[in-house]
Amino acid sequence: MTTITKNTVLGEYTMKTTIFTFIFVLLIPAVANSGTLVVGRVDNIQDGSTQGWSSNAGHDIIPGGGPAGQGDNYLQIYRPTSSAPYPFHLGTKNTSTWTGDYISAGVQAITMDVNAISITTGPANLSLRIVLFGPGGAFSTKEPVTVSPGDGWQHVEFGLTRSDLVKVPGAGTDYFVFPPETNDLTETLRQVETLLIRHDSTPDPTPIGQHPEHILAALGIDNITAVLGPAPSYDMTWTFGNSADESYILERFEPADSALGDIGTENPTLLLHLGRRYQVIVSDSFNHPFELIAKSVDPLQDEVLLSAGPGRTGSLETDTDIKWFDNGEGTVAFTLTKELHDALTTRGKSPGYRCGLHTLSMRGDIEICTIRIASDLNRDCKLDFLDLELFATEWLEYGIAE
Repeated sequence: MTTITKNTVLGEYTMKTTIFTFIFVLLIPAVANSGTLVVGRVDNIQDGSTQGWSSNAGHDIIPGGGPAGQGDNYLQIYRPTSSAPYPFHLGTKNTSTWTGDYISAGVQAITMDVNAISITTGPANLSLRIVLFGPGGAFSTKEPVTVSPGDGWQHVEFGLTRSDLVKVPGAGTDYFVFPPETNDLTETLRQVETLLIRHDSTPDPTPIGQHPEHILAALGIDNITAVLGPAPSYDMTWTFGNSADESYILERFEPADSALGDIGTENPTLLLHLGRRYQVIVSDSFNHPFELIAKSVDPLQDEVLLSAGPGRTGSLETDTDIKWFDNGEGTVAFTLTKELHDALTTRGKSPGYRCGLHTLSMRGDIEICTIRIASDLNRDCKLDFLDLELFATEWLEYGIAE
């Protein structure tokens, strides 16, 4: 979600051990930034400082003239010349006060007031994007916000969902060599190391390590705000309808680019990832309560691990790491932990799910990707040579490899 509105008043708002020994040495990271985002943070530049924002292209604190008019300070960044000492693109970054866990903080978007004060040479308008850097890689706004000189202060919003952001090629972490970026937005949002605001007018965001076009311009920025909402309780959710008492039907899921299964499929095989948290919604939960099972060839031998069925309690529902949730109205949630993975595959059984009442017909299979930090949620989970570092990390942390 990227929106823009006119703004005139300030809004306050053992693989074998020998193989992994070598990889383990490479996996040791540098000390990561431990800053914590202040929940509901608003940078209004009123204290006379840049409040953690810096720009190699040049910046000033301008007293007065911000969105609220007289007495309202704002940050101005600029590139007044095409030569040294300003051989940089138009942008500003924060590596201190906007770092940390955006997911736990419940940050769903970042808003700010901007003013294209002047453009001396270059395109007629500014194209603004944000970029977030973290262990999962660098992620940039897909579609830039266009800001035109002469339009005054405008209020813009940059969403932080998978539909708003796209992975940017290039280096995006502060690690020496390993662990490599995982192309995982969730990992980055859980540990943002740098927030960058920049002009980048290319159709696709410019790769990290390369400069967007050099534009001679001045940009005013004020009231950079963390827009809060309920902290998400899951990484992925899906909804089951049903075909009478014969099958579950996969009706929808989010995020839309994940590889959960095919919409409209009866009793679909679901691809889940180790370490993720999942929410399941069953449209007719009274007649078709969801259960997670260690599936047997003989349905009578299924082992129920988690159950929304009346009068039945799964064996792992009290596990504090799995964090089983059941609102009694068709919505359940669980975290796919190592313990749950092991229970799903115990004694020759396989991961699966079923309806707690129609156990013979409404039942399906689950495939589990045990590379917990795999690429977002659309990873096909086929291990190749380039995945050795990721696989080694999981082996060391979870002991999954044989």
